[in-house]
Amino acid sequence: MTPPIDREAISSVKIPVVLSELIGTVLLVTLNRPDRLNAATPELTRLYMETLLAASSDERVRVIVVTGAGRSFCAGADTGHLSTLADNVQLTPKLRQHWFTTEIPKPIIAAINGPCVGIGFVIAMMCDMRFAAQTATIGPAFSRLGLPAESGMAWILPRVIGYARAFEVLTSGRTYVGEELLRLGLVNEVVPAEDLQSHCLRIAGELATHCSPRSLAAIKTQLHHGYSTDLRTADKLSEKLLLKFLATGDMKEALRSRKKGLPPHFKPLSINRDEWWPSDEELPS
Repeated sequence: MTPPIDREAISSVKIPVVLSELIGTVLLVTLNRPDRLNAATPELTRLYMETLLAASSDERVRVIVVTGAGRSFCAGADTGHLSTLADNVQLTPKLRQHWFTTEIPKPIIAAINGPCVGIGFVIAMMCDMRFAAQTATIGPAFSRLGLPAESGMAWILPRVIGYARAFEVLTSGRTYVGEELLRLGLVNEVVPAEDLQSHCLRIAGELATHCSPRSLAAIKTQLHHGYSTDLRTADKLSEKLLLKFLATGDMKEALRSRKKGLPPHFKPLSINRDEWWPSDEELPS
């Protein structure tokens, strides 16, 4: 005889609010509160950032894709938790800052499958590339809530889309969709909703398969480093990096694999940053 289903026990099972799945060398990270449109809570924020931190030192992971469960990416902060979001003792000072994403030395791709506003907009903009479903609505909404540009948006957004467009997006408080997202430069591409995840995983897979993890880490860091320096300093850094990289085996492996017509076998990214960044150069902060 089949025992009766304990519905109370089932309902008490805690479902993680952030999921992660390793697909080859690509880590798919999913914000998982679909019943609340993946609205951010202190727990979701903490687990999301801890997942990225763990991935940054996991040699199996080469590229990260972030998306939302159900029909939303992240519909901002959960209004029921706003008071605790402002003073969350569970997070270390560093992990309270959403710009933490920019310090992960691996490419992070946002697959924006639905509403992406407020903190969701911040999460997406701190990623390295963004791809949106045709039906996705994206925008900051801060000005319409009586709020300033939150979490470093006044810093990152002009660098991604330019001052005038950043001013338009931040002051209007609107959400944008489809061709408007491309006009403003908020996303790299708009694709059919049913193709979004597979499209992003394919792009991530190409980066993971064909590109040196050390090159990806250095280029991402160079781009952020360039925000706060001048051309001559950036050029000197690139020369220093070039000499460092020529001493590694990655270029030899790239040429060997091309000659044989096979994918390269690059070594995983080491947690030792001296492997891909000059020891006498500060990392951007």
